Amino acid sequence: MNNTFKCELCDRMFVTDGGRKRHQTNHDPAFAKRRSDSAKARATTPEGRAALGRASRVGWDDPVRREAMVAAQTTAQNDPDVSKRKSEALRITNANPEVIERRSKSAVAARARPDVKLKHAEAALRPEVIERRSVAMKEVLNSDETKQKRAATDALPETHDRRSEAAKLTWQNDGVKELRINSQLETNTKPEVKLRRREAQLEVGSRPEVKAKRSASHSSPEVIRKKHETKKRNGSFGKMTAPEKMVQDYLHSIFGPGDVVYQVMVDRWEIDFHIKSIDAYVQQDGEYYHGLDRPIEKIMERKSPTDSVILRTMEIDRLQNEWFSMNDAKLFRIREKDVRASNFSSLAGLLTLKGNS
Repeated sequence: MNNTFKCELCDRMFVTDGGRKRHQTNHDPAFAKRRSDSAKARATTPEGRAALGRASRVGWDDPVRREAMVAAQTTAQNDPDVSKRKSEALRITNANPEVIERRSKSAVAARARPDVKLKHAEAALRPEVIERRSVAMKEVLNSDETKQKRAATDALPETHDRRSEAAKLTWQNDGVKELRINSQLETNTKPEVKLRRREAQLEVGSRPEVKAKRSASHSSPEVIRKKHETKKRNGSFGKMTAPEKMVQDYLHSIFGPGDVVYQVMVDRWEIDFHIKSIDAYVQQDGEYYHGLDRPIEKIMERKSPTDSVILRTMEIDRLQNEWFSMNDAKLFRIREKDVRASNFSSLAGLLTLKGNS
């Protein structure tokens, strides 16, 4: 191209000398501000926006001017100084609170439009979009920087609350709920997905650190208490056994239904009954699983697979007795065979406590 004009102050290229001269006035801060304010004012009116559109089209529709404009833009884009100035200007713009607020409002307004929502939903279901997002997501999630940031974020108490609230709000959207459920059902039915998940679960579950973490988590008093509260809230304790029902009827006959609570948490254990008025607890112990039907030496031979379970139950009973004794709390135990024989003599102490209260 023969006729291009260069700004002496910033080396920017122009198609016409008039354009270069007008540009150089922008290096005067006061003039640049007046011009910018004027342009902003024009752009806020329909007439101003229409005029800008017409001027842009007139310049672009002229082949000679279009070629000159493209050549000037290409020259500027390949200039390191120009790229550096653009990058700096963009950084300053992006950090401007007013710009951030305008962009945020514009994005929120756009996402609320039905046509935009439909386009986003359609685009999200295209195979090539899903593949691109999957690849990009894996790269980001597997980076060391992301792992460090996630670990730091996950350690914050407010992170769990925010995620929980966001998940609730998301699932309240019927469209999102239906889309996710259908997508999950489609994914979960694929044989290759089932196989990969099973292999991953087995691999992760076999790690020593995972086994130790799971064991510690399951025995945590906080976890046990949460499980108990969930069961109580959902009414999913399971059906009360016949001996438990007999003990409950006996306690109701003495203290009344309103004074007896079924299944309460004490420390890290679920206790069968709590009598509120005398603050006493009652455990009904089954003969077999509490190791009451044979000598402990026989159980320790572990001839049956359930013997290990019985030994753990006996250890829990021992720990409960120690804890209640150390904390000066009242725990009464009654064996299943005594309950079935209507022999409640082991609970006689409850009557004494009631008489003293």
